[in-house]
Amino acid sequence: MKKSLSIIGGICASLLVGIFVFMCVLICLNPYNTNNVLLQEEIKKLNQTQEFVLNDIVPFEWETMYVFEKGTDKEYIEKTIGISNKFIKSVPNKDDAVSIIFVEQGKITAYPQGTKEELGYYIDIPLNKEKHAEVKNIDNLICYVESENGIAKIMDLFEYLSRIY
Repeated sequence: MKKSLSIIGGICASLLVGIFVFMCVLICLNPYNTNNVLLQEEIKKLNQTQEFVLNDIVPFEWETMYVFEKGTDKEYIEKTIGISNKFIKSVPNKDDAVSIIFVEQGKITAYPQGTKEELGYYIDIPLNKEKHAEVKNIDNLICYVESENGIAKIMDLFEYLSRIY
């Protein structure tokens, strides 16, 4: 009996170590995964044609959100956000490419990147610079969401109103 309990304890300990190693590998692949997933979950909760304040759905600390257009290179991104980081990648030159970076006190807090289909959303904010849009959390940006084919399109309220009028 004691021997079988000892074996079970060893198996449980091995499983815990395995889970810990697996989680460390995931974090090393993208240390922003937790916040990326939290943001994705908040966006999924939004209803079709719902108005909201961006700050109310972002579930982590941030000062500035950058949205980069397709084809933007890594060097431009790093120069724009003022951070050099091995996880930053150039944005593919494809229509469905999404690259958003949230920064808080000189550190990246979230970095959703991929395709609209992979993320299930994208942010369509008019570019106020050459290849990117920049939003400060103090702006309390009012946004609107529309959903098409399971993909949420988030736009600022002015963009939405200009489309319907």
